This record gives sequence, structure tokens and C-alpha cells, in this order.
Amino acid sequence: MATSYDITNLDAKLKNYLSANKDELISKAVFNSKSSRLLNLQTGVKNPTAIVRLDSSVTLADGTTCGFNATGEDVFTNRTLTPSFIKVNKQFCPKDFLNTWKASDVKMAATGQDDNMPFEQQIIEANLNQLGAIVEKLIWQGDTTNGTGNMALADGLYTRMSADITNNVIPAANVLAKGTDTVWQRVQKLWLALDPAMAGNATILMSVSNFKQMIIDLTNSNLYHIFEEITEGEYRISMPGAAGTTIRGIEGLEGLDVIIATPMDNLYYGVDLEGDSEEVDLFYSKDDRVFKMVIEFVVATNYAIPEYIYVNR
Repeated sequence: MATSYDITNLDAKLKNYLSANKDELISKAVFNSKSSRLLNLQTGVKNPTAIVRLDSSVTLADGTTCGFNATGEDVFTNRTLTPSFIKVNKQFCPKDFLNTWKASDVKMAATGQDDNMPFEQQIIEANLNQLGAIVEKLIWQGDTTNGTGNMALADGLYTRMSADITNNVIPAANVLAKGTDTVWQRVQKLWLALDPAMAGNATILMSVSNFKQMIIDLTNSNLYHIFEEITEGEYRISMPGAAGTTIRGIEGLEGLDVIIATPMDNLYYGVDLEGDSEEVDLFYSKDDRVFKMVIEFVVATNYAIPEYIYVNR
């Protein structure tokens, strides 16, 4: 069994690493999913919080006449970000933990490479990366009513869209049936359905599988000048002939045969980051004689304007 001296040394390294990198690690816990970096961020979500959004219209009037007549409209959204408080609790056997730690230190000393990732960083970042993949799907497909496992912990964007379609909150004219159309045909019809004022600012979102099929559809249509552009691991192209419209493959939509169009600034991701709702810690517990990991964070999703949501499904 590892000596208490070994445990003390490793516990000290873990504490030092966490102390020096706490803010960065909390940021990774909250933003390690790809979609979390695409959506409109709102912080300070500790309780149900109204989305901070104002849409204004301006009506011109004849300036040659006297008097004051108020015209135009300013609409504040009544949509709410409701936080889901989520945690990860793990524990590690000291013997396994310490053996790995020792091997990591020996390797770094033997190779003399300063760029090798220290063990304390490896164990935390490996878990944060896995957490990012789970949160990515949760942002879109989480369902506190019908979900199971990880997907039951928060309501995702598409879950909210489905409910709003059923309840006619999203206009029926914004919802198109996919029928037997190819993915590319579905994209075209969805784009044509957009309000002209929105078309140049919309993003079309689909699963990575549908995105790949769309590329095949385009090449089968002899549009060989279209290519797959991957930026920071994301699938993205500009829609041919539609200036300002981007098409993205979203990993969180994987498994759903749905295509969504909306301005990206209409989609919101709520977090705290202004209090004590987020935490990343890894420490040795003398009571249980095990190493324990704790990750805590807030997830909240919604969209500001339902009328700006268009769906092909």
C-alpha cells in the first residue's frame, strides 16, 4: 500500500494545481461543450432568470407637424432561463492513483520534456473532456420529463422547441415536414420559409450525420465547388448562394433527424459564474481513505423569440 508520505505529496500537488488553475478549470467545466461556445451567454443564472433581450421596431412620422405621437414597438422577451444544478462525484483508489502518478513523474523526469502533461492535469482534464461531450448533448436533447440517465438532468433546446411546436408557441408556418426530400432539399425549403429580414442572419443547424449527407447531396448535384470546412472541430459551410447564412453540423443534435434555422443570438446558454454554483475539486479524503473528485455547475437553455425558430422534421 502507498505510504502516507506519497499521499501527502500527491494531495499537495493536486491542491497546488487546482489553486493555480481554478478559474480556468471551472470555465472548462462550463464551456467544454462545443455548443456552449456558440450560444448567447447569460451569466448570473442562480434562479429562474428572464432572458435579457429587447427587440425594437421603428415607425417614421411626418416631421413637419407639431405634437408627439408615440409609434413603433419595443418587445421584451418573457422567456426564462431555469437553472439545472448538476454535479459529478467520483472516487479513486489511492493505490491505483498513486501508481499512475509515480509513473507519470518518472516519465517526465526520464524524457526531460517539460511539455508532458502532469498527472494531476491529466486526470482532471480527461474528466472535463468527457463531461463536455455529455453537456453538448444535454444542451439540445436533455429532457427532465421523459429523459433517462444524463439526459434527465436539464431541458435542452430541441426539447423546448418540440413542446412549443405542440403548444403552438412556435408558429405552425415555421414547421416544415421533411417528407422524402434529401437533406439539401430540406435546407433549401427551410431557408425559403425564413422571414426575409432574418434570412441573411440565420444559421441552419443539423446533426453531423445530416451535415455529411448534405455534402454528398451537393456533390451529387454537381456542386463540386462546395467543400467541407472544419473550424475548431465543427462542421460548417456557408450556404451556396445565400450570403450571410451558415450551415453547421452540431454534435449535440446527433440522433435527431431535424434541421433548425434561427439567428444564433436567439439561442441562450445560462450559467452562474458569479457565485459559488460552479466547482472543480480533487482531494484525498482521510475519512474514507480515497481520492474524491467533485465537479459542480449550472446548465440552463432557452431561446428569446419563438417566432424566430424554424424547424424541418
